Amino acid sequence: MSFINRTTLQCLCFALVLIIAGCDNPSKDTAWKSSGEVTLHEQAPPETTLTIGDIDPDTPINRIRKIRPLADHLAKELGWDKTNVKIRIARNIDELVTLLQKGEVDLFIDSSYPSVLVSNASGSDIFLESLVDGARTYQSVFISLASSNVRELEHLGGSTIALQEEYSTSGHLLPSALLRKYGYKLEPVDNPQENLEVNTIGFMYSSDEENTLSMLRKGTVLAGALSSQDYAQLPDQVMKEFVVLAESPAVPRKLASFREGMDVAFCQRLIEILLAIDDTDRQKMTRNNGWNWEFARLDEQSHKGIESIREMITQLEDTPR
Repeated sequence: MSFINRTTLQCLCFALVLIIAGCDNPSKDTAWKSSGEVTLHEQAPPETTLTIGDIDPDTPINRIRKIRPLADHLAKELGWDKTNVKIRIARNIDELVTLLQKGEVDLFIDSSYPSVLVSNASGSDIFLESLVDGARTYQSVFISLASSNVRELEHLGGSTIALQEEYSTSGHLLPSALLRKYGYKLEPVDNPQENLEVNTIGFMYSSDEENTLSMLRKGTVLAGALSSQDYAQLPDQVMKEFVVLAESPAVPRKLASFREGMDVAFCQRLIEILLAIDDTDRQKMTRNNGWNWEFARLDEQSHKGIESIREMITQLEDTPR
């Protein structure tokens, strides 16, 4: 065989080897489905949108206006257009849980009780505290009229009190847990004059602290629960009308959560942006009708507070109604 023919044969053999190798070893970017079709392994695209979720069944437009300045700040720091950071307002906790599970809400900021409820149901990750007026924690305060004979929780058996809302931390969960520690059973009532056993306390929802004070003044209820922050902000003249019966343990004021499964690097970038919000940023947001946003990393006290909320929720769910 001539040198040329031998060389040609070698080239043909080498080409055949390459062809066979190509058939036996698919590209790194492809994989076979069970059907035999080739699928490309594409790298997941980077996060390009963010949706902040909240709960408000009554005034969602007002809630959006309060959150919008924070959304705009996040967009600016991420180098995005403002329209890339969206806001979704759910009507209730169940709806928000569904939005988180479907990936339609990424970031949720609320008080401790709803935050932990949502985390338990959706798997969302609590990662920061959100301060209110510079305070990381707050309590529930039981008050009664100074002109009444009620001076302690032991005087409330068989009576009716005012709580605020079903999913309020300071207006429902904390006072309910405290009363259960005193051995009371809680029962929702429509009629404040309903006859109750001495180990039972009836409750009615007032919706807010102003209505709680009004119900106390009218004698509709014997005591009421409100947050320590709301109580501290009462004018001195108003505060003189009431006496404090008891205070609950302190818990984190508000918590921020990411939905389960978010990109870790992106979450870390959001955490850095939220923690870096300073007084100048806050002034700009409040000028635009937003809330005075401030965030802090979770510490030992935070984790203890979150765990105590989880325990209270379990006790509440296990309590017969």
